[in-house]
Amino acid sequence: MQNLKDNTTRELDVEGIFIFVGINPTTDFVDVEKDEKGFIKADQDMKTSVQGIFAAGDCRTTSLRQVSTAVGDGAIAAFMAEKYREDLG
Repeated sequence: MQNLKDNTTRELDVEGIFIFVGINPTTDFVDVEKDEKGFIKADQDMKTSVQGIFAAGDCRTTSLRQVSTAVGDGAIAAFMAEKYREDLG
């Protein structure tokens, strides 16, 4: 294993690993409120600071970035977007 912060290496006796490759959000295309790292701020309904724009998955500020939570975010965002459309018309 190589520690990228201090460049040290060591061997680990393990049966499996989970590799974290990092994440850089690609959110420059949308003009909504973001945190200092560029992740979109959204509430529990995936609503952003701009009415009618919803954020889901790894692009939003969240404590856990995994496919399982992203799928849940997507379901909530889709439901809330449909509700938003219904309320408009």
